Amino acid sequence: MNENTDAFSEISLCRPVSLAQRLVWVDGPTRSGKTTMCRLLGSLEDCELERIEEVIDYIGFMYSFGKMSHDAAVTMLRVFPDVHLYNALLSRNLNFRWRDTSSIWRAARPMTYLKRLFGGEHQDALKAQGAEKAIFQNHTHFQMERIGIHFDAHPETLKVIELQRHPIDLVHAWWSKKRGGDLCRSPWNVAICGGRGDDCVHHLAFGWEETYLAMAPLARIVRMLHGAQMRARDTYKSLPAERREKVMLVDFDVLTTAPQETAERVADFLNTRTTRATARTLRKMGLPYTDHATRRADNLAALQDEIDDPSRRMLDEMIADFETGWKGAPA
Repeated sequence: MNENTDAFSEISLCRPVSLAQRLVWVDGPTRSGKTTMCRLLGSLEDCELERIEEVIDYIGFMYSFGKMSHDAAVTMLRVFPDVHLYNALLSRNLNFRWRDTSSIWRAARPMTYLKRLFGGEHQDALKAQGAEKAIFQNHTHFQMERIGIHFDAHPETLKVIELQRHPIDLVHAWWSKKRGGDLCRSPWNVAICGGRGDDCVHHLAFGWEETYLAMAPLARIVRMLHGAQMRARDTYKSLPAERREKVMLVDFDVLTTAPQETAERVADFLNTRTTRATARTLRKMGLPYTDHATRRADNLAALQDEIDDPSRRMLDEMIADFETGWKGAPA
């Protein structure tokens, strides 16, 4: 332990001011359709380019696992959006890779970010780009079950769009990407891992590490996603009314079959509006897409030969829960 730790033990970290005045987290499991939503958001008035700043996720995870104090988590959740928004307004640290969905070349208004490269800095940049109106959007993962710390950090300025995808499609997407393998020992994995003793498992398997390690890949996926879905639902339903009003649930099927209508609803939720770039963005994404039933039947057929009975029962529970749309009174 640092020898100076005791000297600072009574200090609480803080950030009493914020540059980012309008925040939206696009949250949900990996492969739930967040990228589609983020590209749509990028076409709305005043909304910045999609960001995938994993540090926002990591702070939520670390706090929820008891590895970070409340004041540290709140302060960091206030600092990083300000840092990333400031850099975005100067076109610093942006993604210029041609094929990436978060690239400026996939943005609704790429020239905006190119022009900023030649603009001023500090207060000049903030005034010129209208920092007080900018909507900073970030693509998060599995934060609904720990969303309280995010609202503690941003009680007035944060809104959350929670993507929900049919469990058959979500499980199939994870299985096809081999997410039931040993992710923690892959150098490409950026998820939080941990365990007891020599065990090291994905954070979605915390509490049942030995069972996870003994499971087949598809069974791991179903149980991880089942637990995540149920915890997220319980957290959402237990939110105070004033916080639940700041969360918008979006079904991926609805987003892709009725994209223009969804865009209008999202714009209203964020107190902004669609633009001419919105329709163009939807066309580029190939929306609307309407053949979900056929694809879902194919996905289920692909899972049938691999799924065991306990996993099938869990999947059925996920489907029943999904179909309620998380309606009802708070738990």
